[in-house]
Amino acid sequence: MKHLFTSQHLRLFSSTATPIKDKHFSKPPIATPPSSLNLASTLAQDELILVVDDQDQPQRSASRLEMRQNNLWHRSTSIFTINEEQKFIVQKRSMNKDYCPGFIDLAAGGVVAFQDTDIDLSAARELEEELGITAPNPQYLFKFKYEDANTRCWNYVYYQIWLGKVIPQESEIEALFYWDEGKIREMIERGAKIAPDVVQAYQLFLPRWHGVVRGLGKKK
Repeated sequence: MKHLFTSQHLRLFSSTATPIKDKHFSKPPIATPPSSLNLASTLAQDELILVVDDQDQPQRSASRLEMRQNNLWHRSTSIFTINEEQKFIVQKRSMNKDYCPGFIDLAAGGVVAFQDTDIDLSAARELEEELGITAPNPQYLFKFKYEDANTRCWNYVYYQIWLGKVIPQESEIEALFYWDEGKIREMIERGAKIAPDVVQAYQLFLPRWHGVVRGLGKKK
């Protein structure tokens, strides 16, 4: 994977990196609240979604509403966006969202549409739409399988280092926060209302992110 970092990125992240005990996230926290659905949502219910099987193989198209009503397997993206202080750009989801309305979301992202043959471009578009990030360049790390009573998806996980201005999408985001790893750990352990699929994504992401930061330090 190619990392497009400037010398400024290298100085910032290698100088501020601090070891975090990954054991805090060795298993899903018991207190994580369950997900919820809002089938009355008016956001893009007719949008065509790519339906996949439990092995992430494309099957057919379906409307977003059909996908939610029948809990169909689909693809989604989670893009962890991190600023120069190693703080994550965290959002409070709009109450009009169809999945986990009003929950905290640790990442930008969304459901992959039927016409999105390039998931990297789908992730970049989500960053631009949700956070107003210009010329986004999300870096893919891994994908994982997530399933609960309200959603079943293959989640493609990325990160984006962003040092510029953020403009939240008002129709989907109620508020923005800047949380470091300690704050995120505290909120998860307190059982805060955080989208559970992204909690799992974060747990899997964190040790990989620490590896990226260590790699940046070696490139100085």
